[in-house]
Amino acid sequence: MTMTTHSNTFHKKLLRAILIATVLCIISGTAYAKLNNISKPPTGSQDFAGILGGIADFVTAFGTPIAAFFLVLTGFMFIAARGNTQKLEEARAMLLWVVVGTAIIVGAGPIASMVINFAKGL
Repeated sequence: MTMTTHSNTFHKKLLRAILIATVLCIISGTAYAKLNNISKPPTGSQDFAGILGGIADFVTAFGTPIAAFFLVLTGFMFIAARGNTQKLEEARAMLLWVVVGTAIIVGAGPIASMVINFAKGL
């Protein structure tokens, strides 16, 4: 088996795994949205707290599977780096930003609550 053939089969397996992870993330996000009745638009409310809360729910519901996908993708980047220091640095940078994005997604509800409470205090 030549290096090119080995590389091509690795890329095919990697692409297959990424596609499977994407499909699973989409399915889980859709199921989460259906279970939590997030089918109505967040602007269906008439007040600021309702709109902001709806947007936070929307971001959490649809951002969580996307964050999971990018976390898996980052893991594949670490595996694919195979000791290449430049690719490892790219994977570390991506991991940092995935963690930051995930923290924002998970914290959308509490952040919205803090903004609403601050606005009520004005």
